[in-house]
Order: sequence, then C-alpha cells, then structure tokens
Amino acid sequence: MLRGLLASTCALVGLSACVSPPPAARVAGSTMSSPPSHTAAGIHPPPPTGPEDWVRLYSGIARAHGVAVTDEELRRALADTSDESGELETRVWGRSPAPYVDRPYATLYRADISNDGADEYVLVTRNPVGEHNDVLVGVFRPQPGGGLVEIPVPVIGPSDRGPTFQATPFLSVDAEGVTMRFREDAGHFWFPEEVTVARYLWKGTTVRLLDRAPIPPAPAPPGRSEKESCTVKLPSGELAATFDLSTMTGTLSTDGSAGTRRFQIRAAPYNGTYSLVFVGYGAGDRKPATESMTPKSSVVARLVAWGGGDELRLFLDSDYHPAVQAPDDGFVCQ
Repeated sequence: MLRGLLASTCALVGLSACVSPPPAARVAGSTMSSPPSHTAAGIHPPPPTGPEDWVRLYSGIARAHGVAVTDEELRRALADTSDESGELETRVWGRSPAPYVDRPYATLYRADISNDGADEYVLVTRNPVGEHNDVLVGVFRPQPGGGLVEIPVPVIGPSDRGPTFQATPFLSVDAEGVTMRFREDAGHFWFPEEVTVARYLWKGTTVRLLDRAPIPPAPAPPGRSEKESCTVKLPSGELAATFDLSTMTGTLSTDGSAGTRRFQIRAAPYNGTYSLVFVGYGAGDRKPATESMTPKSSVVARLVAWGGGDELRLFLDSDYHPAVQAPDDGFVCQ
C-alpha cells in the first residue's frame, strides 16, 4: 500500500520531494553514504563529488580561518556514523568554523555555480521534517594556499527567501552556463501538470530566471493498474478511499455515522502526503445543504505516510468535516 505513496511522489516529479528515510545522493553531488543516482535526459550535471571533497571542504574552511584540524581527523569524523562519533564531531566541529549540517540529508557539488570561470564547492541540505524544503547552505571558493572562503549568494527569485525546493540534480551544465534548478508548484498540493522546473543563472552579482519548463509525466505502470486504498472502521459504518496509481483518480466514500457520502477525487502527491482533491459528487451522495466544495481546489482528506513510512493514516482536517470524532493523529488505515 505504501509503495505507491512513497514512489509516486518521486516518480511523478523526478525531484527531491521524497520523505522518510534519508534521500539517496542527488545527481552530480554526493551525500555521506550513497553514490550518485541516474540523471534525466537533457540534464547535464557537473562531475560527482566524493568523500575526499568533503574533507577538502572542511579542511579548506578551517585553514582559511586559521583553525588546526588534520585531514585524518576530518576523515574519521565524516566516516564514523555510529553513536560514538558525537564526541569526535564535537571536538572537530567545535573548533572549526565549518557550517554544521545533518549529513545524511546534505549534498555537496563542485561546479562553477557563479559562472566566473572557477569552480566552487556548493553545499545544500534538505529539511528532513516539515515541508522538506531545501537550503543552499553556502558556496565556498578555493583560495591560494588551500583555504576556502564563503562567497555571498545573490537573491534568487522574486523574494529574499527565494525558491525553496531544489530539482534533482540541483545544478546542470547548460548552454548558458551552470544553472540552478528549482521545483515550483501551485501551492500546498499539486497536480503533476502544474509543476515546473525553473532554471536560474548566476552571473556577477545577480541571479536571473532563464525559463520554466513542465515536468514530463511519469510513464504509466506496465501491465494491470495498481491501486492505493485505505479503509477505516468506525463504531457505526466506515470510511473508504481508493484510487488508481496510474490515473490518480478514485473515490472516497463514507457510510453510517459519517453519513452517506460519495466523493469523486483526484490524488495529488506532495512530500509523502496524498491530498484527496474534490472532483465531484458520485451517485447516491447525500450532500448537506451547507456544504460547499470547489472542484480541483477543495481537499476532502489526506493520506499520510506515518512512522517513517510503516503505515498510512487518513486525516479529515481539510475542507470536508464529517460528523465523526477523528483522532488528532489521524485514522490508521486498514
């Protein structure tokens, strides 16, 4: 059941929208534990970085600030992921000015992101909770003598905050130069056809938007259609949601204490959640006179991967409010 939720979010966008376990290394960059993944056609990531690039990053920052940290200490701190590594990390990072990142969620690139003719180290990280947004932690330029100095990044996009969800890969070597790629969507949920990838180019002291392009739809699963479903038994009656993973269309129905409802829905995956978006009413639906639902806008319910993806839960905290007592942490799907 959970395969569709966790896979479709990634497959439909080909981007960094996955949740739960730490993401695999993004193309042309390296995390601390995984090799780079495959890349989409037409995208040209810079060469991948490796473990020694992480050593050079931290040793270069330390050297630029006159902090004595040996490469061997850094290798041990970066390689040791056991619980006992905390003391070593505190000792190393405690006297190094390098930025602290949650390493399983961090990616390191080496590329001429500023398009000035020299490569920089580009450190990005993903927030593993909440919105799962991405952060450009810093851009570090090599200096004579082996040091690395952080350089300011111009404002990206129409606001100081800038775009917050990076595409995979984040950087691409294109005809215009090294570009930054961001996922842009329509709001708190999205349909695949509404998502675009925006390319930005950093030149001099400014970053400008080059273009926005839609994301090609994911191919339909081969053979028979697979379905995602959730059934919740109530003291009187039940709630049931089901939809086809190839078309993302389906129904949510209720009986008994929740009333007789027959919603036609379309599932919109976003960051480990399916928003079940209202499309229309099905045959036999008994709509209250006061209810007002807008097609392709109102959300009937949410299906959420829970406990690291071990189970699926149904939440009725959106635009549909049945007369049932829903737990704060959602209904456990059967």
